[in-house]
Amino acid sequence: MATLKNAAKGSKIKDIITAQEVIKKTDYKGVYFDSATDTWGFRLAIKDGMGEKFDTDRKGYKTAYQAKTAREELRCEIKKRTAPVETPKEKNYDKTFEEVYQHYLENRAFEKRPSTLRRQKALWEHHIKSVFGDKKLSEVTKSDMYNYLLKLYKDGDDYTRYEKHFSSGYSYAYVEGFLKFFWLIYGYAYDNDWVDPARYTKDFLNKTTKLRMPQEIQDEEEETNRIEIFNQSEIDQIREIIKNGNLFISFLICYHCGIRISECMGLMWKDFDIEKHQLHIRRQMLYDYDDKVFYLGPLKTKNSKRDIHIPQVLFDYLMKYKEEQDKAKSLKGYRNTEVIYDRNGKDKDDPIKGGDFIQRKENGELITINSVKYWTNKVTKETGINFHFHILRHTNASMLAARNIPLNTLVKHLGHGNANVAQRYYIACTELAEERLAQALEEIC
Repeated sequence: MATLKNAAKGSKIKDIITAQEVIKKTDYKGVYFDSATDTWGFRLAIKDGMGEKFDTDRKGYKTAYQAKTAREELRCEIKKRTAPVETPKEKNYDKTFEEVYQHYLENRAFEKRPSTLRRQKALWEHHIKSVFGDKKLSEVTKSDMYNYLLKLYKDGDDYTRYEKHFSSGYSYAYVEGFLKFFWLIYGYAYDNDWVDPARYTKDFLNKTTKLRMPQEIQDEEEETNRIEIFNQSEIDQIREIIKNGNLFISFLICYHCGIRISECMGLMWKDFDIEKHQLHIRRQMLYDYDDKVFYLGPLKTKNSKRDIHIPQVLFDYLMKYKEEQDKAKSLKGYRNTEVIYDRNGKDKDDPIKGGDFIQRKENGELITINSVKYWTNKVTKETGINFHFHILRHTNASMLAARNIPLNTLVKHLGHGNANVAQRYYIACTELAEERLAQALEEIC
């Protein structure tokens, strides 16, 4: 800003009012003379009609009066600024699930990550649409949604799933996605006045009455399914066939450690603790039928995260297997180029190319859960044994129970939530248990 002395020079002021007089006039507040440009300017710092701060400094006016007038006009304009008057939203409580979901896709979906939208689409297309798609939000009760979540968790639904011999219900973490979808639909409807506010508050906001997940069950598939096991003769027959294929390493790990096949496929060499003779169970490999990709997901239950002791026979095999795999990596044409997606976290969908997985073929190709079906059918056809990899888990648990391993230790080994299911292995009839019983009876004098 020019000094008062310079501003008062008549040769630079093209106005009938001198700079000195301007400073004294209260109605010329904020007006000043800029000697560098030989023009007048003004400052304005106020809040608009919405309470937002506005601050500007403008110059280039020929006279002080012009600057003053421009400042006043701008001040009035800023003060008149208010929030735009919204047109009343349509109060229509007869919207269907499909109408709300489609409106969400067209108007709000851009805010979401692509991976989130893919999961929402999968839940909608393969599950929710057939049950709730044509139903009005006002007709569906909280009990309807809760019972649906409970059915998914305990029994699953009609959507085709891989490995039918697994538990028919979906994992707790997967069913939580359905709960979040209900929250999404009703929350979006609430934002658009398509659901009764009182109903929305009660069913989705109130801490004591809102829609929640069913109580988590830690007893998984063995709770409702009959425990099947293999005797030693059957194990020998299975081993003889499967040892000639790429899944022999999976067979050994499942048989000696009693882990699930999906957990086995998710193992990496970083999970092989050579010093402690342990396998760290931290993830499972699954297949996304919508994206047509394999991915690493959370374990079946919160207690499934555990460390498993590796018996010496398996430890020696793993060491040899690792040595052979390390040598093969240096050979030309080693094919560890697949992409697996890591989804072990909220909204996480990170690609892993050529991960350090234990289960690989000699040429480097990844062994996946899709390889299981071939060997299941082959062993069953050639031996007549109803072979499934999950029965190896049952067998391992029953063998430990027959050796009187403490119940709490077996619970931890299997990754169960409580002792109720694990206790059933102690009464399961196994060949080993019968032999021990016969031996004990012989020792009675």
